[in-house]
Amino acid sequence: MKLPDAFLANMKELLGDEYGAFLASYAEKPERGLRVNTLKIAPEDYRELSPWPLTPVPWEAAGYVGAAEGRHPHHLAGLFYIQEPSAMAAAGTLDPKPHERVLDLSAAPGGKATALAARMENTGFFVANEIVPARARTLLSNVERMGIRNAVVVSEDPRRLLDHFGPYFDRVLVDAPCSGEGMFRREPEGIALWNGKTNEACAQRQSRILDTAAGLVRGGGRLLYSTCTFSPLENEEAAAGFLARHSDFVLEPIAPLPGFSEGLLPGTVRIWPHKAPGEGHFMARFRKKGEEASRLPELALDAAPKPLREFAEGFFTASEEGPVLPLKESCFVPPEGCPRLSGLRVLRCGLALGEVRGKHFVPHHAMAMALLKGDARRELALAADDPRLLAYLRGETVPGAPDRGWGVVLVDGYPVGLMRESEGIYKNGLPKGLRLY
Repeated sequence: MKLPDAFLANMKELLGDEYGAFLASYAEKPERGLRVNTLKIAPEDYRELSPWPLTPVPWEAAGYVGAAEGRHPHHLAGLFYIQEPSAMAAAGTLDPKPHERVLDLSAAPGGKATALAARMENTGFFVANEIVPARARTLLSNVERMGIRNAVVVSEDPRRLLDHFGPYFDRVLVDAPCSGEGMFRREPEGIALWNGKTNEACAQRQSRILDTAAGLVRGGGRLLYSTCTFSPLENEEAAAGFLARHSDFVLEPIAPLPGFSEGLLPGTVRIWPHKAPGEGHFMARFRKKGEEASRLPELALDAAPKPLREFAEGFFTASEEGPVLPLKESCFVPPEGCPRLSGLRVLRCGLALGEVRGKHFVPHHAMAMALLKGDARRELALAADDPRLLAYLRGETVPGAPDRGWGVVLVDGYPVGLMRESEGIYKNGLPKGLRLY
């Protein structure tokens, strides 16, 4: 790996005596990690289930260093998210609570977004935004896989979100686009994109995003700024510049945890690859003064259509009654207190239940992924190493019972997708884009 001379000179000036240890860390393999999805399974329970040895990450109770595989059935079932360890720090530092209003302004591919939603325990109102449509679709796929019910996934310019919501959110995350210096070891192709002007260009963009984000935070709310770069211009100087421009915010010091190093600006935090597991991160947390908060009218909901009610009676083990958001033939359960979203590019509003087709209701994969064992009347329970599971994940039919109707396929007790019993076989309900080929 050939690192740019200008980058090395910057790091030598920044680190002083620690420069040698920092440089030596680039000869080591990048740290790989996973964060257990606490919406589905407790971290200690997954440690027993995991096929890989796991070492705890010091700043995230659900985080581990371990060589997880994305094609493993546990990943497809949403039991964990593959995430670089230092990137796990942001969700705990922002620390959203159940029933709050939370916004992740640059949410793709979804590592931090799904962690925020897990801390909200599927309650409250969570907006996960990604301005690039293709990346927003990846974000949506991860939100669905993790069984998240309380998220609105949008693809918008942050300024349009500001125009729509105003100071609405209790907590806002700005995981800003940056020069990515902390990812050079993991993604060496990023080195070619770096030059002596990269940091300044990124800092200007970050300032614009932060200024927009400031208007989305209600009085008393928190704003967390994070990057995966080492540049003081994009980190401490960006935080100090934000405070200089926004007198209605104060820096809220981040508690020191094992593996955290104090930034050049007191109260901010850095994670260094030569001191802790991970590739590198920076965080600064701000609190907004005052009590300013916008109020928006809530979405209008309707009673569930007859095909959905009839489906629910035969599918669920317990009553699942309640109003829904109908959009054409599709039905959704929006997040708690969801305001009107007219004019925004919304990919998904809450939990997708499925769609009405004539007199019948066809369930959506996202609905299955939000269930737990025992929620559905028909379950096909398979172990991770069962050949029938591999056949299912490939999109094949599986020998089944003579019963008829929709059900859920479980891997080691956790839903991985839908199936439909019909004449002695289980017809495959796994979306084609998620199948293993």
